[in-house]
Amino acid sequence: MQAQITAHQLRTIAGPQFVRGEAYWRQGRVLECVVGNGVIDGVVSGSFEYRVRVWSSAGRLLSSCTCPVGTGMCKHAVALVLFYLGDRAELPPPEPITGAFATRAELEAFVAEHHVMHVMPLTADILCAELTIPPGAPPFRR
Repeated sequence: MQAQITAHQLRTIAGPQFVRGEAYWRQGRVLECVVGNGVIDGVVSGSFEYRVRVWSSAGRLLSSCTCPVGTGMCKHAVALVLFYLGDRAELPPPEPITGAFATRAELEAFVAEHHVMHVMPLTADILCAELTIPPGAPPFRR
């Protein structure tokens, strides 16, 4: 495994999968992580428990996963690498969410005023579980 891999490099390699993988890592979804012979093996909980393997070859970070993505850097592989990095991940603080509701009550008042209560079960609760929300930050957008 590349000893010098950083979260910034991982973000570049993983592209759009990084945000969801970071959320999985922050949510504690990495159930197992074993490092040996230049390979990180682990189990990450998603819709199911997925077996993930990450290694480097010829200067490239590679991964495989039992999820439908299979190869390439999926969110499960990102979560596993961030778990491996631990405090060394040195993730920048999440960007503030502008226009966010301060409380769920404020969100519900907005929804009632605009007569869109019927979409609440399909939006806030489901989507918030998939987003990277900084600890203590309001999770609802206006």
